[in-house]
Amino acid sequence: MNNLEKMGESNNEYITIFLEEAKEYINTLNECLMMMEKDKGNKRIVDKIFRIAHTIKSSAASIGYNDLSALSHQAEDLMTKVRSGEAGLTPEIIDILFEYTDTVNLYVESIRKKDPATPGTPEMPVTPDIRNVKKKLEKELAHLQEKKEEKTVTTDPVAEEGCPLVLVEYEKRTIMEEKKQGKNVFLLTVAVDPREQIKWLRTELILNKLNEMGEIIRIIPDKEEMLKNTYEGIFSVILTSSLDADAVAGKVKADLIWEVRIATINDPEKVRINNKPLRPFENGEKEKETGNYLSRDEAETLMNQAKKINVITSLDTIRVPVNKLDNLMNLVGELLITNSGLKEVEKQVKGLLKKNIVYSRMNFITDKLANISSELQSNVMNMRMLPIAYVFTQFHRVVHDLAKEQNKQIELVLKGEDTELDKKVIDEIGAPLTHLVRNSVDHGLETMEERIKNKKPAVGTITLSAMSEGNHIILSVKDDGKGVDIEKVKETALAKGLISREELSVLNDEEVMKFIFKPGFSTKETVSTISGRGVGLDVVYNTITNLGGTVRIRNEKGQGSEFIILLPLTLAVTAGILVRLNTSLYAIPIANIKECIKIKRKDIQTINGKYVIKLREHILPLINLCEMFEETLPDTRENKETTIMVVHYQGRVLGLVIDQIMGEQEIVLKPLEKNYKNIKGLAGAAILGDGRIVLVLDVAILMGLVKEPKNKSLSTAQKEEHRERIPA
Repeated sequence: MNNLEKMGESNNEYITIFLEEAKEYINTLNECLMMMEKDKGNKRIVDKIFRIAHTIKSSAASIGYNDLSALSHQAEDLMTKVRSGEAGLTPEIIDILFEYTDTVNLYVESIRKKDPATPGTPEMPVTPDIRNVKKKLEKELAHLQEKKEEKTVTTDPVAEEGCPLVLVEYEKRTIMEEKKQGKNVFLLTVAVDPREQIKWLRTELILNKLNEMGEIIRIIPDKEEMLKNTYEGIFSVILTSSLDADAVAGKVKADLIWEVRIATINDPEKVRINNKPLRPFENGEKEKETGNYLSRDEAETLMNQAKKINVITSLDTIRVPVNKLDNLMNLVGELLITNSGLKEVEKQVKGLLKKNIVYSRMNFITDKLANISSELQSNVMNMRMLPIAYVFTQFHRVVHDLAKEQNKQIELVLKGEDTELDKKVIDEIGAPLTHLVRNSVDHGLETMEERIKNKKPAVGTITLSAMSEGNHIILSVKDDGKGVDIEKVKETALAKGLISREELSVLNDEEVMKFIFKPGFSTKETVSTISGRGVGLDVVYNTITNLGGTVRIRNEKGQGSEFIILLPLTLAVTAGILVRLNTSLYAIPIANIKECIKIKRKDIQTINGKYVIKLREHILPLINLCEMFEETLPDTRENKETTIMVVHYQGRVLGLVIDQIMGEQEIVLKPLEKNYKNIKGLAGAAILGDGRIVLVLDVAILMGLVKEPKNKSLSTAQKEEHRERIPA
């Protein structure tokens, strides 16, 4: 095992950084490959893919994932040949690069599932997938080498002083474009000190420096030659940069760099290169024992520097693990609670020292602390926010692959990618959106022939959009396909015994559409790799519900359908109304509150064992929270007034019987399962400034309790659900 591999074992702290960066690289690779299919002559895209493959190679090697590094090295070699013009961007090469990207993604996800903090080697076993794409890359590179050898005229390029360097059209075009933009184009020849024991690594560090100064167009010899034992540490680079020659040369010169030569390229047709050894050693210099030798410790230090160069991004950003942000948010929550407690003390002091200067100063300080706390809370919450583009951009590749599989022409349109969401929501929303996009491709959009026949554009469109509205974000997955066939949904619901014909006859189209969210429900007659098993939309519904959101459908037969998701912007802080049940305090999220009413207890009736009242000619189901949470029942005299908090969720309305409204409060929600256990009907808990604990109600779960009453058949429950539904 070499030093680099040993370092990979002992430096697992870099694995997390590698995983985060790899996710970005994979998304960028997919975007670039999609663009490259449409614009094969775009040199910027080619360069970007080359640089990403190079970075993955170096970063993976620096932490011990040597098989991934070797695979990326081959992808880098292939892109080098594309950049130099030795290989054209054929469909076969693009497909191989897609496979390479998928393999990197699978590899990275395999690492992610392991705990980076676990001691032991981080190296993953070589999977059949890696071997498969590796063989394809090897075969393509060997094929290109054979073609190159057929065309090569045998010469000794270093036999002449200043041998002409023949540039390919791609390189010539790049040089001229860069010069038009006012950039300088240099030919650098660098010699690493012969006493340097690890010449390839020193070379890699210099190339990293050059990459920071501009764009490398060509490296002579290529990277493969540099890794051979015969490499003497002399190389040339064609570099474009906005810096002048002295600045570039000055940044390259360092310990164990023997000499740097730099020349300006004005005419790409007249580039001459001399890779012969530069100035000779002076007498005895080579044998000196006191020179800049690289000891084993120094070699490991140098490798560590190379690793950091590969995994650390620009200095104006810092990567912070999410758990640190969560801890910071918890501390901010404690600060808010403490500040609330201080306000309570201030109220007590006010009665004693109302006109005293001490009270005035205390009031000033508590107000200032409240403002600082509020601003700090806002900033921390903003740190947790990420643009939805992190999720959206991956769907270019998803739609590309699905369209190819379905033999359909599909364009993906993204809107509102800059809309920001809480990191937790970002992590959870990917799977539901994937199901919806797959559903649009398979169920919604027609084939090109069908669309032309129906006088629609040959290319179908899926639009993913996001926008913020108040304290919520609205996500939409819309297609211009054939829409959901309502009659087919009815037939499937009847066939599966979900409802009777009599009950179905009273449901409107929106209510019928809700059946597609049932587990196992599918209108497709044949099972494909995309759909037909009835798994997918129920996952969408459950995930969105767990995030405190709602999902609904707009549908127009023959014109398309739209799935609309409403989500909270952040899950960290909730505004709620405090209510009292006997001696206990509960909080109801403001977003779920419709209105508050007072009624006589005698107006409460029971239907099939459930509490209900008549509200504006509609039946409103009730839940007595005291009974539910085993609180002492309040006064049950018929003439006693009762407070009902009317809440709504997904178009349904429910009344909650409470004792008293205590006021509005911003609360920092804390999950119950970490410190106690999950309780049905509760979303979590919060602590008030005076130390009292408030339990936060989960309105979505409470709705479910009246939706599926005990000892009722499914069809009967659905019938009652329809009878009890009132407008939101």
